[in-house]
Amino acid sequence: MKKLQEDQLAVWRTFLNTHSTVIRLIEKDLLDQDQVPLIWYDVLVALYQTPSRKMRMSELADKVVLTPSVITRLVERLEKEGYVRRERTEEDRRGSYAVLTREGKRAFLKA
Repeated sequence: MKKLQEDQLAVWRTFLNTHSTVIRLIEKDLLDQDQVPLIWYDVLVALYQTPSRKMRMSELADKVVLTPSVITRLVERLEKEGYVRRERTEEDRRGSYAVLTREGKRAFLKA
């Protein structure tokens, strides 16, 4: 891999700092407006944008850039809130889908 020059590293650091600032502002805005947390929103939007409104857990983890164990815990929390439900797959007894519920769609659209 090519060694990065100092000016390239400076641009990279600026990008990371800007990204972090924007994420914090979005999270604060959602919190101030009593909306779902940003990480929940990411899951809800991923499911909403899928035509079937459902996605295999592993695919969802990839889509929102989380590990399978983190997405499992997150979906459990969303399920408790009524925003998603889990559905077993027909083809693989170990796998499951995260399915967007009506309440989840409302929460996404409200946010």
